[in-house]
This record gives sequence, C-alpha cells and structure tokens, in this order.
Amino acid sequence: MQFETPDGDAFPARVDAWRTQAMRLRGVPPDASVAVSSTLQTPHGAWRAARTFDPVRGGVLDPLAADPGWPWWSVAPAAPTGGLTARAMAAGFRLDPDIDPLAALTYELTATAASGETARVAVVRERAPADVAMRRVAEGRLRGLFFTPEGRDPQGGVLVLGGSEGGLPAGRAAARA
Repeated sequence: MQFETPDGDAFPARVDAWRTQAMRLRGVPPDASVAVSSTLQTPHGAWRAARTFDPVRGGVLDPLAADPGWPWWSVAPAAPTGGLTARAMAAGFRLDPDIDPLAALTYELTATAASGETARVAVVRERAPADVAMRRVAEGRLRGLFFTPEGRDPQGGVLVLGGSEGGLPAGRAAARA
C-alpha cells in the first residue's frame, strides 16, 4: 500500500495548510477495512487522530473524501504528560509563547489494512506563506497576533476569531495577510 495524489504521484512531503489536499491510498487488499491514523509530535506530547474505513473495493481508498482536513484538525492530545490534563495540554500547545504559531507541523500518517499491510507517509504542513511577517500584540487584556505581507504595505484588514478551541488561529490569519 502507498499514499499518493489522485494523479498517482507520491504524496508530497510538504503541503500548504491553507489549501485543500487530495490523497488516496493505493494497493489496499481486496475487501479490507483500513485504519488510518495521524500523529503530530509537539513539545507538549503526541497528538493523534484515527479513523477506520469500511472494506475497500478496487484497491483504492480516498481517506479525505468525506472530510479533507480530519488528519490535521482532529488530532487531540494522545496522553497527558507531566501531570497535565488533556485540556491543559491542548491549551498549553496553542498558547505557549515559545512555540512559533507559524512553524510548519510534521504529521505521520499510517494506514493499516485488516490483513496487516501498512503504509506510512510524513507530511510537513506549512501553516503560513513564507512572505508573511508576524508581530505579537499585547495591550491590557487584549492578546493577539498581527500579520502583514513582508515588503508591502498592508491592504485592508481581516479579523480572524477562534471558536471553542481557544488559542489564536494564527495559521488561518497568516494565510489571509
């Protein structure tokens, strides 16, 4: 089995987080169910997501068909470390000032067929375009990140608000700078 693009090329080692990616798994044993997992190693421990797909016909599985972002957005702390709860671990990763909110993240995707065959691919997700500059904003109780395109005067503005996940949605904001 192997991960590849819909065109049959090897899945790229680097992808842009702000663009939808398409992927397929080729060479799946006939009528085999497949478990696909995504693992992200962070300074605060491992984060994981997993899904099991029904038996595959024709030897090809599209693990992103129903939800193209699940391997990246669904990861959650695998096990609390250092006495932290999973919630504190998640908040620490999102708010830690020592973690660059624009740094690329490396995910390892693993597919395991019911027959035991395995495929792996490491994917580096770029979270912001290379030509974006970031400045931290802290005034009173206001905390945020300000992004501008490097070398150009900012044009207009976009305010990106997070949801219940907490933290700062830096990647989404930087991609729109």
